[in-house]
Amino acid sequence: MEQKIFMLLACINVIHGQDPCTSHQQLNDATRSVNHTLGSSETEQCDRLITENWYRFLGDGNIPTKCPPVLQCGSTGPIWINGSFPVLNNEVMMTVCQAGFLGCCEFTWQIRVRHCGSFTVFRLTPTPACPGRYCIDGPPGTCQPGWGSETGFEPCKPINITFVVTPSVQPYIPTYDPTSLYNQLAFECKANMQSSYQSFVFDIRWTIDNTVVAVKSQIAYSSLKTNGTLQRIDWDQHRNKKIGMRVQATTINVQSGQSAVINIKSTVPIACRTILGSTRCNFRMELFSFADQFQPNEQRHCNKSLANQIKPSACGLEFDGLKWNQYQQVSVSALADQTSRPSYRALVKLRAISGGDTLWANYFLPDITVNVFSIRRPTGYCSSATDPTIRTVDGQRFTSLATGEFVLYKLRNKPIEVHTIQGKRGINCAVAVRAASEVFIVYGCGNTNKWIVRRINCNEQSEYLKIFDRSYGRYFQIFLPSGTQVSISIRRNSWLNVYVHPSFTDWAQTEGLCGLYNGIRNDDFTDRNGNIVGTTNFIRSWGVQQSESLFIAKIRNEILKTPFFYCSCNANVSNGDISETADCSWEESLPSCKPFNWGEKKCLIRGKRETEDDLEIDVPEELITFEESTLSIDWKNGWNETIARQRCESTLQRSHIYNECSSLQNVENENTVAACIMDIRVSGSDLFLSDVTDRMKSECISELRYNASLWNNDTETSEPSLIDVVYDNDCPNDCSSAGNCTKGKCVCQPLYTGDDCSVNTDVPPVLYDMSEESLCDLSKRPCTSTSVFGEGFYASANIKCKLQQAMLTGSTITSGNTSIIETGNLETFGEVKCPITGIQNRRTKATTDGSDPDVILVSVSMDGFTFSSSVPAVIFNSSCSSCVISGNSVTCDIRGDICIKDGECFDITHVNCATSNISPVKQPDASKSLIIGIVVGSVCVLAILIMVIIKIYNHKRHCVKNVDEPSFSMGVTTVNGSAPVSHIATYQ
Repeated sequence: MEQKIFMLLACINVIHGQDPCTSHQQLNDATRSVNHTLGSSETEQCDRLITENWYRFLGDGNIPTKCPPVLQCGSTGPIWINGSFPVLNNEVMMTVCQAGFLGCCEFTWQIRVRHCGSFTVFRLTPTPACPGRYCIDGPPGTCQPGWGSETGFEPCKPINITFVVTPSVQPYIPTYDPTSLYNQLAFECKANMQSSYQSFVFDIRWTIDNTVVAVKSQIAYSSLKTNGTLQRIDWDQHRNKKIGMRVQATTINVQSGQSAVINIKSTVPIACRTILGSTRCNFRMELFSFADQFQPNEQRHCNKSLANQIKPSACGLEFDGLKWNQYQQVSVSALADQTSRPSYRALVKLRAISGGDTLWANYFLPDITVNVFSIRRPTGYCSSATDPTIRTVDGQRFTSLATGEFVLYKLRNKPIEVHTIQGKRGINCAVAVRAASEVFIVYGCGNTNKWIVRRINCNEQSEYLKIFDRSYGRYFQIFLPSGTQVSISIRRNSWLNVYVHPSFTDWAQTEGLCGLYNGIRNDDFTDRNGNIVGTTNFIRSWGVQQSESLFIAKIRNEILKTPFFYCSCNANVSNGDISETADCSWEESLPSCKPFNWGEKKCLIRGKRETEDDLEIDVPEELITFEESTLSIDWKNGWNETIARQRCESTLQRSHIYNECSSLQNVENENTVAACIMDIRVSGSDLFLSDVTDRMKSECISELRYNASLWNNDTETSEPSLIDVVYDNDCPNDCSSAGNCTKGKCVCQPLYTGDDCSVNTDVPPVLYDMSEESLCDLSKRPCTSTSVFGEGFYASANIKCKLQQAMLTGSTITSGNTSIIETGNLETFGEVKCPITGIQNRRTKATTDGSDPDVILVSVSMDGFTFSSSVPAVIFNSSCSSCVISGNSVTCDIRGDICIKDGECFDITHVNCATSNISPVKQPDASKSLIIGIVVGSVCVLAILIMVIIKIYNHKRHCVKNVDEPSFSMGVTTVNGSAPVSHIATYQ
């Protein structure tokens, strides 16, 4: 007797590259028949998830060529073919129609059809949507009770066995023995019947989703559990199985920034392994993807930054196989949304990973929809601009004229902070943005107009900061893992403006000069001890102690070594543990919109030597030490409240986007004007006047970026939208009055270039005087390159560095005749890095001494022809000598606690410094001093040159495009006694 047992396990085996007439799948579901009507209690079937493949229908039936009525074929969307079938052995494309309540062809698409002689096969593809099901033209119905056939379908004939049983399927694991062939999941056909019927033998047909996967013939009742079971080998070929895991709720609602709990259990036992008396049943359940399904009405000018893939916020869990039929939990963090939309939707995909039971290898659970509802909180921003006037996140304003390093913004619960250095007149001359072990620094305190930009501890494995720049490093936008955004602008090459737009996840967790972000202004002036104090004590409290400085190299390096726990879902865990709730990516917020027309600064993969050769930012302790200001805030230089207000308001109103931005709720023009008036009052000048527009523009663009209600892309009107007008006129420095702003980019006038049209291409670059950055200590870094700073740099494929040797010959320094031209690299608008290995390699060992510094004259060209004047770079080894810059000269003295042997320096206590081992040192031998004067016109008439005029070496003058290289004259003076020998070099 035949027994039909059904299991809801999906199975379609895809085979490619074979003859579909011999290699196809069988669809034997009689409910596909046009003669079958969907019953009131019957579950409607759909082919949305059918695997694309060749199929042959039950009874060699065809898809009907006439429109079937709705509800036939077990669907409210029956599918039929609109056309005629091909002739023998031909294959054609045919159009299928999905019928519905509105007509016979509500949806159409094409499938391939092949005539195979006595039957036809169809290349079925998933339907566009549900409902929708492929029909069979007139297959026979199923046999009625008491009737039967080999297939179970018509034609049927009466059978003598009249009893009816209802079998059930029981999953089980036959054995936990890892060496047995039966240690995998199996299914038993359980059928309770009278003992009089147990003498029969049975045919058992196993089907998965109505597809026969195994037939066990003539099985005795007593052998049902042995010979009649469905073993793993019988059904494993059906790879698209929906076996095993059940998610309690596939739709979850959760608040933004909170965690969603997902309950999972198995529908079948887990194959355990018993090894040395220990039973192991666990396997990993990992979060594979957390994709935000953004609505199509996303922000304009976004550079497609709202990515579909977001790093997971939870790793998963160790699923306990012994508790397979109990719900177990995994927690997924819902990323906070920085925009003002009320909600977003995310899809969670979970994947099972198992090294023991291969059934669960790369097994994907059903998708889980997470509806994330935003928590509305007041938006705000913090700014530290000009002299500086500081605005807390909640809106308090004050002026800080003190000097030193300050904590501007810091999170209490995470290693995220922003520090600034306030220099002369209290203006910001440096900023450091830190996230965990990565720091981004913009530094300009060492010398006027000289700006150094460095990204420290950045690599692909720990890229915590997302950094964008504009105008070759005049403007930066940094996105922190929490979603907070930091904007930095270098203004007039003289000071920094810093703006911090906190994430909603930072709520009630901030401190520093930006205050406590909680929507309450009265507690903004909270000091380090949690006390609300006056403005002066508040500023003093957030001055940085040496032990927490991000600008002193030694302290910074110690801070960045602090270990942090960051889970990686893909990383191997040594002890096999995995956290049910873990922050794997440290991402807490959805990706914010990338700034329009900005470039992203990714972490570069560089060699260790190249990384070590970066110019390190290291400031003296006195620069970070807090000092009260002695500046007067009285009106001066003829300014008063009325005149200052008129100048500030007229400058603000001349902006192209003033009218548009003034209509926005969070653009505070009156406060912007008040800050401008204070700038004039403190400085006694209009030095900071241009910043009144910069502040207004920053507030305006921030509002547009985060206010989703302003993103409506109405293409039906010809009038430009608010967001279009603002972004189209958002050009750096308003194109420096040397170009036109078009679509957010400057179109420069002839002879001008750069993102802001500030560079005159007809004028060669100007290099700044030598400073501490001109010295390179071989004991600290390889000195394969040197950085020069100046003005007139711009992006070019023809950046060249001209390098000329300056050599020591005995006790006399002369300019060398050797020079080479190397390709330079534009680091920022004010820094070019030049490789110097080539010019150093041209020096022979005979002409060098380990104690003598190398002097290289460096000039730069943007077009490869017109070069700047030269500045010296000094390469020395502090184990042999010390070099100190004083004013416009540098002095290098040989150390008194070393000896020199074979051109190498050794500590005086070293064995090589024994009297018998030391080579004779020419007198005077106490020290040597090298003094290099920096292009000073009057230096050439110094008395010292008259004393050594007979030593002058006339350096040949090179002219490129009528731009002269400076002549370089050198001499030596001998001083009696034990004073050091001084080498003196001057420019004429």
